[in-house]
Amino acid sequence: MEILGDLTANHSELRYELLCGSSGVILQGLDEGSISIGFFEGECNHPKIIWHQLDTIELCLAAPVAWAEELAQPDWKKLEAKPWIFVSRMCSYFLAIQSICREQGLSVTPRFRVNEELTVLNLVADGLGLTLTSRSQVEAPGFKDRIVALPHFRAAVPLCIGYPSSKADDPAVMAVRDTVLKVWGKPRKAPLPPIAEAPSGANARRQTASRPRHQQSNRRRS
Repeated sequence: MEILGDLTANHSELRYELLCGSSGVILQGLDEGSISIGFFEGECNHPKIIWHQLDTIELCLAAPVAWAEELAQPDWKKLEAKPWIFVSRMCSYFLAIQSICREQGLSVTPRFRVNEELTVLNLVADGLGLTLTSRSQVEAPGFKDRIVALPHFRAAVPLCIGYPSSKADDPAVMAVRDTVLKVWGKPRKAPLPPIAEAPSGANARRQTASRPRHQQSNRRRS
């Protein structure tokens, strides 16, 4: 809202069509030119898209509070037997789940596939499965007492804004980009705590964690 308020105050000539979708959908639209500028999570390897990192999103495995005691100790085989909720195949979270399964040697079949995050969180809160999501969602009002972050896995992905290189000189796109970078540059969040080492124990497999590479705000990807 702060971004749109700033834009409408300083660029009254602009008109907007706001679209929601997974990171993969946004990146596809940017690559095809059907989306002028958009937010997405994860790094971008599209040669026709210029992007800037805004923030870092901490990820975690989320489960119903009722499962907290059972899953208090990292045991990937227990997780393999649980029902899973997968997001859209074009979402960065789905790619992260795929990576977890490869690294831990898991064979996981989702009970649900959902392309809308609020629905995913409600399914988890109601005890219908576990998923991978951002820690901020787990701690959000309405979910922090119903969903628990498991100790098995922690990672982080960059939150970015991008636009087609063909629109790098478009005044409207540049107005949005500059406003987003200005608003997001204001102090708003404490740094992420360091990622913990893998817990010990007979049932604990290697804990995976990753940090995104930092991207200069004025660097063009090509």
